[in-house]
Amino acid sequence: MNQGPVLHVLHSFRAEGSQRLALDLIRRWAELHGERGAVATLSDESEVVRERFTDEGAEVVDDLRGLGIGDLVRSAEKLLRTSRARAVLCYTVGPHVAMALACRRTGTPLILHLGNAPPDERLARTKIALQLLIGRLLGTIHVACSDHVLHASLAAYPLRPVDIVAVANGVDLKWFAGVREQREAPDGNPVIGMVGSFEIHKRQEVLLDALHLLRARGIEARLVLVGTGSRRDELLARARTLQLGSAVTWVPLSRDVREELRSMDVFAYAVSNQEGLGIALVEALAAGLPAVASDVGAAREVLEEGALGTLVSGGADQWADRLLAAVRMPPVPLERLARFDIDETARAYRRVIDGAAK
Repeated sequence: MNQGPVLHVLHSFRAEGSQRLALDLIRRWAELHGERGAVATLSDESEVVRERFTDEGAEVVDDLRGLGIGDLVRSAEKLLRTSRARAVLCYTVGPHVAMALACRRTGTPLILHLGNAPPDERLARTKIALQLLIGRLLGTIHVACSDHVLHASLAAYPLRPVDIVAVANGVDLKWFAGVREQREAPDGNPVIGMVGSFEIHKRQEVLLDALHLLRARGIEARLVLVGTGSRRDELLARARTLQLGSAVTWVPLSRDVREELRSMDVFAYAVSNQEGLGIALVEALAAGLPAVASDVGAAREVLEEGALGTLVSGGADQWADRLLAAVRMPPVPLERLARFDIDETARAYRRVIDGAAK
Protein backbone atom coordinates (compact mmCIF):
# COMPACT_ATOMS: atom_id res chain seq x y z
CA MET A 1 0.00 0.00 0.00
CA ASN A 2 1.39 3.40 -0.99
CA GLN A 3 2.11 5.77 1.88
CA GLY A 4 2.32 9.02 -0.06
CA PRO A 5 -0.19 11.86 0.15
CA VAL A 6 -3.82 11.81 -0.90
CA LEU A 7 -3.94 13.68 -4.21
CA HIS A 8 -6.95 16.02 -4.52
CA VAL A 9 -7.89 16.69 -8.15
CA LEU A 10 -10.00 19.83 -8.70
CA HIS A 11 -11.23 21.52 -11.85
CA SER A 12 -9.59 24.82 -10.86
CA PHE A 13 -8.73 27.04 -7.90
CA ARG A 14 -12.08 28.81 -7.98
CA ALA A 15 -13.64 29.71 -4.64
CA GLU A 16 -16.35 27.06 -4.49
CA GLY A 17 -17.55 24.28 -2.21
CA SER A 18 -15.29 21.53 -3.57
CA GLN A 19 -12.19 23.65 -3.11
CA ARG A 20 -13.21 24.51 0.45
CA LEU A 21 -13.84 20.84 1.25
CA ALA A 22 -10.47 19.78 -0.18
CA LEU A 23 -8.71 22.49 1.80
CA ASP A 24 -10.43 21.47 5.04
CA LEU A 25 -9.64 17.79 4.50
CA ILE A 26 -5.96 18.58 3.83
CA ARG A 27 -5.83 20.69 6.99
CA ARG A 28 -7.51 18.07 9.16
CA TRP A 29 -5.44 15.15 7.87
CA ALA A 30 -2.29 17.17 8.52
CA GLU A 31 -3.41 17.69 12.10
CA LEU A 32 -4.61 14.12 12.65
CA HIS A 33 -2.00 12.15 10.70
CA GLY A 34 0.88 14.56 10.17
CA GLU A 35 0.74 14.14 6.40
CA ARG A 36 1.25 16.77 3.76
CA GLY A 37 -1.56 16.95 1.25
CA ALA A 38 -1.26 17.39 -2.51
CA VAL A 39 -3.62 19.10 -4.93
CA ALA A 40 -3.78 19.29 -8.72
CA THR A 41 -6.10 21.30 -10.93
CA LEU A 42 -7.18 20.47 -14.48
CA SER A 43 -7.59 24.09 -15.55
CA ASP A 44 -5.85 27.39 -14.86
CA GLU A 45 -9.02 29.43 -15.38
CA SER A 46 -8.91 30.71 -11.79
CA GLU A 47 -6.21 30.99 -9.13
CA VAL A 48 -8.38 32.58 -6.42
CA VAL A 49 -7.74 30.01 -3.67
CA ARG A 50 -4.37 28.63 -4.77
CA GLU A 51 -2.61 30.54 -1.99
CA ARG A 52 -4.85 28.97 0.63
CA PHE A 53 -3.53 25.53 -0.26
CA THR A 54 0.10 26.61 -0.21
CA ASP A 55 -0.49 28.31 3.14
CA GLU A 56 -1.57 24.93 4.51
CA GLY A 57 1.67 23.35 3.27
CA ALA A 58 -0.01 21.39 0.48
CA GLU A 59 2.00 20.46 -2.58
CA VAL A 60 0.42 22.13 -5.63
CA VAL A 61 0.86 20.25 -8.91
CA ASP A 62 0.28 21.90 -12.29
CA ASP A 63 1.18 18.89 -14.46
CA LEU A 64 -2.43 17.94 -15.27
CA ARG A 65 -3.66 21.27 -16.62
CA GLY A 66 -5.23 21.68 -20.04
CA LEU A 67 -4.60 18.14 -21.28
CA GLY A 68 -6.64 15.93 -23.56
CA ILE A 69 -7.70 12.54 -22.25
CA GLY A 70 -4.67 10.64 -23.60
CA ASP A 71 -2.11 13.10 -22.26
CA LEU A 72 -4.03 13.37 -18.99
CA VAL A 73 -3.86 9.60 -18.47
CA ARG A 74 -0.12 9.54 -19.17
CA SER A 75 0.69 12.57 -17.02
CA ALA A 76 -1.50 11.34 -14.16
CA GLU A 77 0.11 7.89 -14.28
CA LYS A 78 3.58 9.44 -14.12
CA LEU A 79 2.53 11.68 -11.23
CA LEU A 80 1.01 8.81 -9.27
CA ARG A 81 4.11 6.63 -9.70
CA THR A 82 6.42 9.48 -8.69
CA SER A 83 4.39 10.61 -5.68
CA ARG A 84 3.30 7.12 -4.61
CA ALA A 85 -0.06 8.70 -3.80
CA ARG A 86 -2.07 6.85 -1.20
CA ALA A 87 -5.28 7.60 -3.12
CA VAL A 88 -6.80 10.10 -5.53
CA LEU A 89 -9.81 12.13 -4.45
CA CYS A 90 -11.31 13.63 -7.62
CA TYR A 91 -13.96 16.37 -7.48
CA THR A 92 -14.87 16.60 -11.16
CA VAL A 93 -17.02 14.20 -13.17
CA GLY A 94 -15.83 13.44 -16.70
CA PRO A 95 -12.07 13.89 -16.28
CA HIS A 96 -12.34 11.29 -13.53
CA VAL A 97 -12.41 8.64 -16.30
CA ALA A 98 -8.84 9.55 -17.31
CA MET A 99 -7.84 9.55 -13.65
CA ALA A 100 -9.50 6.13 -13.26
CA LEU A 101 -7.38 4.72 -16.11
CA ALA A 102 -4.21 6.11 -14.53
CA CYS A 103 -5.23 4.80 -11.12
CA ARG A 104 -5.97 1.36 -12.52
CA ARG A 105 -2.50 1.18 -14.10
CA THR A 106 -0.80 2.19 -10.83
CA GLY A 107 -3.05 0.35 -8.39
CA THR A 108 -4.11 3.62 -6.75
CA PRO A 109 -7.66 3.88 -5.33
CA LEU A 110 -9.83 6.55 -6.98
CA ILE A 111 -12.61 8.18 -4.98
CA LEU A 112 -14.98 10.42 -6.93
CA HIS A 113 -16.73 13.16 -4.97
CA LEU A 114 -20.29 13.71 -6.26
CA GLY A 115 -21.13 17.25 -5.21
CA ASN A 116 -24.28 17.86 -7.25
CA ALA A 117 -27.55 16.09 -7.89
CA PRO A 118 -28.21 14.93 -11.47
CA PRO A 119 -29.11 17.76 -13.89
CA ASP A 120 -32.66 18.07 -15.21
CA GLU A 121 -31.51 18.34 -18.83
CA ARG A 122 -31.71 14.87 -20.36
CA LEU A 123 -28.65 15.04 -22.64
CA ALA A 124 -26.39 16.27 -19.83
CA ARG A 125 -27.71 13.58 -17.49
CA THR A 126 -27.13 10.86 -20.12
CA LYS A 127 -23.56 12.04 -20.72
CA ILE A 128 -22.77 11.94 -17.00
CA ALA A 129 -24.39 8.50 -16.68
CA LEU A 130 -22.09 7.12 -19.40
CA GLN A 131 -19.01 8.66 -17.78
CA LEU A 132 -19.96 7.24 -14.39
CA LEU A 133 -20.55 3.80 -15.89
CA ILE A 134 -17.07 3.76 -17.47
CA GLY A 135 -15.52 4.97 -14.24
CA ARG A 136 -17.41 2.37 -12.22
CA LEU A 137 -16.14 -0.41 -14.47
CA LEU A 138 -12.60 0.88 -13.84
CA GLY A 139 -13.08 0.57 -10.09
CA THR A 140 -14.08 4.09 -9.06
CA ILE A 141 -15.53 4.51 -5.58
CA HIS A 142 -18.24 7.18 -5.38
CA VAL A 143 -18.86 9.45 -2.39
CA ALA A 144 -22.01 11.56 -2.44
CA CYS A 145 -21.92 14.82 -0.49
CA SER A 146 -25.38 14.19 0.99
CA ASP A 147 -28.10 11.58 1.28
CA HIS A 148 -30.03 13.62 -1.29
CA VAL A 149 -27.26 13.24 -3.89
CA LEU A 150 -26.83 9.55 -3.07
CA HIS A 151 -30.49 8.68 -3.65
CA ALA A 152 -30.79 10.91 -6.72
CA SER A 153 -27.64 9.38 -8.22
CA LEU A 154 -28.85 5.83 -7.68
CA ALA A 155 -32.10 6.75 -9.42
CA ALA A 156 -30.52 8.53 -12.39
CA TYR A 157 -27.20 6.79 -13.01
CA PRO A 158 -25.99 3.18 -13.55
CA LEU A 159 -24.66 2.93 -10.00
CA ARG A 160 -25.39 0.18 -7.48
CA PRO A 161 -25.72 0.72 -3.72
CA VAL A 162 -22.37 -1.02 -3.29
CA ASP A 163 -20.73 1.61 -5.56
CA ILE A 164 -21.61 4.70 -3.53
CA VAL A 165 -21.67 6.00 0.03
CA ALA A 166 -22.81 9.32 1.49
CA VAL A 167 -20.41 11.49 3.45
CA ALA A 168 -21.83 14.88 4.34
CA ASN A 169 -19.69 17.87 3.39
CA GLY A 170 -18.42 19.34 6.63
CA VAL A 171 -17.31 22.69 8.03
CA ASP A 172 -15.44 23.81 11.12
CA LEU A 173 -18.51 24.35 13.28
CA LYS A 174 -16.64 25.88 16.22
CA TRP A 175 -14.83 28.31 13.94
CA PHE A 176 -18.12 29.64 12.59
CA ALA A 177 -19.90 29.47 15.95
CA GLY A 178 -17.64 32.28 17.14
CA VAL A 179 -19.72 34.66 15.01
CA ARG A 180 -22.79 34.13 17.19
CA GLU A 181 -21.63 36.37 20.03
CA GLN A 182 -20.41 39.08 17.63
CA ARG A 183 -23.62 39.62 15.68
CA GLU A 184 -25.75 42.64 16.51
CA ALA A 185 -29.53 42.58 16.86
CA PRO A 186 -31.45 43.60 13.70
CA ASP A 187 -32.26 47.34 13.60
CA GLY A 188 -35.43 47.11 11.53
CA ASN A 189 -33.77 47.39 8.13
CA PRO A 190 -32.83 43.77 7.46
CA VAL A 191 -29.56 42.78 5.85
CA ILE A 192 -30.12 39.70 3.72
CA GLY A 193 -27.08 37.72 2.65
CA MET A 194 -26.11 34.81 0.44
CA VAL A 195 -22.74 33.15 -0.07
CA GLY A 196 -22.54 31.17 -3.29
CA SER A 197 -21.00 31.07 -6.74
CA PHE A 198 -22.70 33.04 -9.51
CA GLU A 199 -23.42 29.92 -11.55
CA ILE A 200 -26.45 28.28 -13.12
CA HIS A 201 -27.35 26.08 -10.13
CA LYS A 202 -27.69 29.14 -7.89
CA ARG A 203 -30.69 31.52 -8.01
CA GLN A 204 -29.48 34.91 -6.77
CA GLU A 205 -31.83 36.62 -9.22
CA VAL A 206 -34.87 35.75 -7.08
CA LEU A 207 -33.23 37.52 -4.14
CA LEU A 208 -32.75 40.66 -6.23
CA ASP A 209 -36.44 40.52 -7.13
CA ALA A 210 -37.42 39.97 -3.48
CA LEU A 211 -35.28 42.92 -2.40
CA HIS A 212 -36.99 45.09 -4.99
CA LEU A 213 -40.39 44.10 -3.59
CA LEU A 214 -39.37 44.78 0.01
CA ARG A 215 -38.06 48.23 -0.84
CA ALA A 216 -41.23 48.98 -2.81
CA ARG A 217 -43.10 48.31 0.46
CA GLY A 218 -41.00 50.93 2.21
CA ILE A 219 -38.69 48.44 3.94
CA GLU A 220 -35.09 49.63 3.56
CA ALA A 221 -33.66 46.14 3.27
CA ARG A 222 -30.19 45.49 1.87
CA LEU A 223 -28.68 42.48 0.13
CA VAL A 224 -25.11 41.18 0.40
CA LEU A 225 -24.09 38.75 -2.33
CA VAL A 226 -20.77 37.02 -1.69
CA GLY A 227 -19.23 35.10 -4.56
CA THR A 228 -17.84 35.05 -8.08
CA GLY A 229 -18.80 33.26 -11.25
CA SER A 230 -19.88 33.34 -14.87
CA ARG A 231 -23.31 34.92 -14.16
CA ARG A 232 -21.97 37.99 -12.37
CA ASP A 233 -22.58 40.39 -15.29
CA GLU A 234 -26.09 39.01 -15.75
CA LEU A 235 -26.90 39.58 -12.09
CA LEU A 236 -25.38 43.06 -12.12
CA ALA A 237 -27.57 43.93 -15.12
CA ARG A 238 -30.67 42.68 -13.31
CA ALA A 239 -29.83 44.80 -10.26
CA ARG A 240 -29.45 47.87 -12.50
CA THR A 241 -32.78 47.17 -14.21
CA LEU A 242 -34.44 46.98 -10.79
CA GLN A 243 -32.67 50.22 -9.78
CA LEU A 244 -31.31 48.66 -6.62
CA GLY A 245 -28.08 50.63 -6.66
CA SER A 246 -26.25 50.68 -3.33
CA ALA A 247 -28.90 48.45 -1.74
CA VAL A 248 -26.87 45.52 -3.09
CA THR A 249 -23.30 44.89 -1.96
CA TRP A 250 -21.18 42.62 -4.14
CA VAL A 251 -18.38 40.90 -2.24
CA PRO A 252 -15.75 38.57 -3.75
CA LEU A 253 -15.39 35.41 -1.69
CA SER A 254 -12.87 36.32 1.00
CA ARG A 255 -10.39 34.22 2.90
CA ASP A 256 -12.59 34.55 6.00
CA VAL A 257 -16.30 34.64 5.14
CA ARG A 258 -17.18 35.13 8.82
CA GLU A 259 -16.74 38.89 8.39
CA GLU A 260 -19.58 38.92 5.86
CA LEU A 261 -21.77 36.63 7.99
CA ARG A 262 -21.43 39.02 10.95
CA SER A 263 -23.07 41.77 8.90
CA MET A 264 -26.14 39.69 7.95
CA ASP A 265 -29.48 39.43 9.75
CA VAL A 266 -30.83 36.52 7.71
CA PHE A 267 -29.19 34.07 5.33
CA ALA A 268 -30.84 33.26 2.02
CA TYR A 269 -29.96 30.19 -0.01
CA ALA A 270 -31.67 30.38 -3.38
CA VAL A 271 -30.58 27.34 -5.40
CA SER A 272 -31.81 24.82 -7.96
CA ASN A 273 -32.57 21.16 -7.33
CA GLN A 274 -29.12 20.32 -8.69
CA GLU A 275 -27.57 21.69 -5.48
CA GLY A 276 -25.75 18.88 -3.69
CA LEU A 277 -25.73 20.10 -0.08
CA GLY A 278 -24.67 23.70 0.40
CA ILE A 279 -21.67 24.19 2.66
CA ALA A 280 -22.48 27.90 2.81
CA LEU A 281 -25.89 27.11 4.29
CA VAL A 282 -24.32 24.97 7.03
CA GLU A 283 -21.77 27.71 7.76
CA ALA A 284 -24.52 30.30 8.12
CA LEU A 285 -26.48 28.10 10.53
CA ALA A 286 -23.32 27.49 12.57
CA ALA A 287 -22.78 31.25 12.71
CA GLY A 288 -26.24 31.61 14.26
CA LEU A 289 -28.04 33.12 11.29
CA PRO A 290 -31.68 32.28 10.62
CA ALA A 291 -31.92 30.67 7.21
CA VAL A 292 -34.40 30.77 4.35
CA ALA A 293 -33.71 28.34 1.50
CA SER A 294 -35.21 26.98 -1.69
CA ASP A 295 -37.42 23.96 -1.11
CA VAL A 296 -35.08 21.50 -2.86
CA GLY A 297 -33.61 18.20 -1.72
CA ALA A 298 -30.28 19.51 -0.45
CA ALA A 299 -31.80 22.32 1.61
CA ARG A 300 -34.50 20.03 2.98
CA GLU A 301 -31.77 17.70 4.22
CA VAL A 302 -29.75 20.44 5.93
CA LEU A 303 -32.80 22.19 7.38
CA GLU A 304 -34.41 18.91 8.45
CA GLU A 305 -37.55 19.45 6.35
CA GLY A 306 -37.97 22.96 7.75
CA ALA A 307 -37.29 22.27 11.44
CA LEU A 308 -34.04 24.29 11.33
CA GLY A 309 -35.10 27.01 8.91
CA THR A 310 -37.63 28.16 6.36
CA LEU A 311 -38.16 26.48 2.99
CA VAL A 312 -39.54 28.46 0.04
CA SER A 313 -41.22 26.91 -2.99
CA GLY A 314 -42.71 30.07 -4.50
CA GLY A 315 -41.43 33.16 -6.27
CA ALA A 316 -40.10 36.54 -5.22
CA ASP A 317 -43.26 37.49 -3.27
CA GLN A 318 -42.93 34.46 -1.02
CA TRP A 319 -39.18 35.00 -0.64
CA ALA A 320 -39.78 38.58 0.48
CA ASP A 321 -42.36 37.50 3.08
CA ARG A 322 -40.30 34.60 4.43
CA LEU A 323 -37.07 36.58 4.65
CA LEU A 324 -38.76 39.35 6.60
CA ALA A 325 -40.43 36.87 8.98
CA ALA A 326 -37.18 34.96 9.59
CA VAL A 327 -35.08 37.91 10.74
CA ARG A 328 -35.77 37.45 14.46
CA MET A 329 -35.76 33.66 14.55
CA PRO A 330 -33.42 32.21 17.22
CA PRO A 331 -30.17 30.49 16.16
CA VAL A 332 -30.13 26.76 15.58
CA PRO A 333 -28.46 24.89 18.50
CA LEU A 334 -24.97 23.94 17.41
CA GLU A 335 -25.46 20.30 18.42
CA ARG A 336 -28.18 19.98 15.77
CA LEU A 337 -25.44 20.46 13.15
CA ALA A 338 -23.01 17.85 14.54
CA ARG A 339 -23.17 15.60 11.47
CA PHE A 340 -21.74 18.45 9.40
CA ASP A 341 -18.61 18.92 11.52
CA ILE A 342 -15.46 18.71 9.40
CA ASP A 343 -13.88 16.26 11.85
CA GLU A 344 -16.71 13.79 11.13
CA THR A 345 -16.25 14.34 7.40
CA ALA A 346 -12.47 13.86 7.58
CA ARG A 347 -12.80 10.63 9.55
CA ALA A 348 -15.47 9.27 7.20
CA TYR A 349 -13.38 10.00 4.09
CA ARG A 350 -10.38 8.42 5.73
CA ARG A 351 -12.35 5.23 6.36
CA VAL A 352 -13.33 5.13 2.68
CA ILE A 353 -9.71 5.67 1.59
CA ASP A 354 -8.28 3.15 4.04
CA GLY A 355 -10.86 0.56 3.00
CA ALA A 356 -10.08 1.08 -0.68
CA ALA A 357 -6.33 0.91 -0.13
CA LYS A 358 -6.37 -2.53 1.51
